[in-house]
Amino acid sequence: MESPNIYYESGLGGDNLRAIMNNVSASKKLQVDDLVITGAKVSVSVKGTGGLAVPITLPDIHLTNLGQGPEGITASELTEKVLSEITNAVARHAGNIITKGGFPHQGKAAIDTVEKVTKRVTDLFKKNKE
Repeated sequence: MESPNIYYESGLGGDNLRAIMNNVSASKKLQVDDLVITGAKVSVSVKGTGGLAVPITLPDIHLTNLGQGPEGITASELTEKVLSEITNAVARHAGNIITKGGFPHQGKAAIDTVEKVTKRVTDLFKKNKE
C-alpha cells in the first residue's frame, strides 16, 4: 500500500479502527509474505474538539511472514495486525500533536482529552502485547 489516507477518530468509548477490527469476520486462511505500507497519512480527530482533525504522516509499516505454514492467517487476524500497527504508530505520534499545539484553538479541555485518549490507547496496546 502506498500513501493511504486514514481517518482515526478516538474518544473515551474507543476508536474507529478498533471498531473496524471488531467487525471483520473470519474468512479462509491467507499467507502474506510481505506487506509494506508507506506514506500513510492519518487525520487524527478527538471527540470534543469540534471535528478538528490534525494530519500526521506515519513511518513505514513493514510486516512479514504472516500466516506461514498450514495454519495460515484469517482476514480478521491480518486486519488486526495491520490496524494494531497503525494504532500504535498513531499513539506514538499523538504526543507530538499535543506538544506542537495541534489543537491550539480548542483550549486546555481538548488537550486534556487528547492526552487521556493517547494514554488509554498506549496502555491498551501495552496490555495486548503482554
